[in-house]
Amino acid sequence: MEDRFGPPPRDARCLVRLMTLKCELRKLRVLACEATAKSVVLHLRDDTPLDPRKILELVKQPRSPYKLTPDRLSRRFEQGVDGLANCETMLVELSRCWRDG
Repeated sequence: MEDRFGPPPRDARCLVRLMTLKCELRKLRVLACEATAKSVVLHLRDDTPLDPRKILELVKQPRSPYKLTPDRLSRRFEQGVDGLANCETMLVELSRCWRDG
């Protein structure tokens, strides 16, 4: 089908990526997400399935790009591409931080 009509437009591909991210963010119980080429900030609900100890391990690493405050988890990007790509990267990294069980 792609041969006949060509690849989907860039905006359509971005929309699919955005909707996929929205589903993943919902699983983490994220209240809001701010994603730019330089950083991603997640506002997490109190009942997030992320393990606080595992998050602290990320934050405490030397020169960690992560920062944790009482109401948000943020990650900075030195060589960020765009907000969508940075959010995808952060979610992959956070996939190792789910609570056991």
